[in-house]
Amino acid sequence: MTPPYSLFRKNAVFTPTEAQRQEIIKELEFEKGPAMPLTQADIDAKINELKEANTFKWLEYHKWRVTSEWYYNIFDKLVFAATAKIGILGAYNNEIGISPFERYELGGDGINNQNAGLQGKEILALRGYENTDITGNGDRTSSGGFEGAPIFNKFTLEMRYPLSLNPNSTIFVTSWVQGGNAYKSFNDYNPFDLKRSAGFGARVFLPMFGLLGFDYGWGFDKVLTGNNGYGKFNIVLGFEPE
Repeated sequence: MTPPYSLFRKNAVFTPTEAQRQEIIKELEFEKGPAMPLTQADIDAKINELKEANTFKWLEYHKWRVTSEWYYNIFDKLVFAATAKIGILGAYNNEIGISPFERYELGGDGINNQNAGLQGKEILALRGYENTDITGNGDRTSSGGFEGAPIFNKFTLEMRYPLSLNPNSTIFVTSWVQGGNAYKSFNDYNPFDLKRSAGFGARVFLPMFGLLGFDYGWGFDKVLTGNNGYGKFNIVLGFEPE
């Protein structure tokens, strides 16, 4: 959590005076030049940009992650695993709202996070689904990623059976059912509104390469478009994605 900076700021939300507005118009006219007439949309976009820059000049938020895992040896080497994960990003000041940074993005393999580094987003896998299937991830940004969600939950029931426990080559197969979702706001949050999936996979741990594996999952709550089907193949490289 960060300090509640807005408590110590006089103008946490930027509202330009008429003089500031005229100064903004002059700067825009100079930037665009006489060949490109200034529109009201240009002025509004610039003011909104300044408002957002001022609002989030000092980022403030409180963030909570809860993870619960339980394993049970049924018989021989067959293991049952149950996992629950919940994440919440909150705000101190409703006028400012929830930070655009440190959010969650659900779906996909949990590894493809090139567009998330600058925003500090947490990328979480949801087997059987692409991140485009989860509407709670928000709209796409100019960088190609998503705005991210302030709240998510994910629940997994899994069966694992090791084919080899050799430290030089540990191999196990797995089958699972999973449900999860991301939510755009706390008003939308419903822990029973889940994107459900089931599937199977395998993991191989080699000391030289780390973890290698794959999952194939069927997303039962997908909205099918184009050539997309219910099934999705994921590759695991280096580490087990969240």
